[in-house]
Parts: sequence; C-alpha cells; structure tokens
Amino acid sequence: MKSYQILIPIKDNFGNAFEEHIIDMLKRKFLESFTGYTEQGTYKGAWANNEGHIFYDESISFVVATDDVQAIKDILNEMNSYFKQESYFISCVSNEVIFHSPIKE
Repeated sequence: MKSYQILIPIKDNFGNAFEEHIIDMLKRKFLESFTGYTEQGTYKGAWANNEGHIFYDESISFVVATDDVQAIKDILNEMNSYFKQESYFISCVSNEVIFHSPIKE
C-alpha cells in the first residue's frame, strides 16, 4: 500500500470559495473508498495552463493510503462537476504504508 497526497483547491478559478458541503462530500468519498484520510492543512501555490494563463491556488492537502491510484482519479473525476479543475495534483509520498495495531494486554 502507498500513501498519496491530493491537493484540492478551496476556491474556484474566479476566487469563489467552495461550499463546505462539497468538501465534506469529498471527505466522505475518501472515507468510503480508503477507510480514512488525513487532512494536512492548506498550501498556496501557482500553476500555468497550456495557454500560459497563471492560476494562484490555495488548496487543502489530503493524504490517503491505497494500492489503487485509479480509485483516487475516479473520485476526482466524479467530483469535478463541482470543482471544475483542468488538472489535480496527486503525489505518491511513500513507497510503502504500514498500519500497526498495538497488542492489547
């Protein structure tokens, strides 16, 4: 299993904040698909599209553990009707994820 970071913008390309229920819907989908996620806070950055237009983003960073990166892409494809993004940043942040459950005495 690997750990993936996904950056989700908190505003659309016109500067309008996404409604909280949309982010909550994404979180529910992460929970349903991966049985958990970690929200790491916000990041600021910029990117340029093929036409050279520069977009400045503030994004929420989520981390999920999975063997199926396509499941992440499927969720983002489904949610894109709300986010309307040209592209999403997905980064494999580990080679292996290990979940450890301590032995209870």
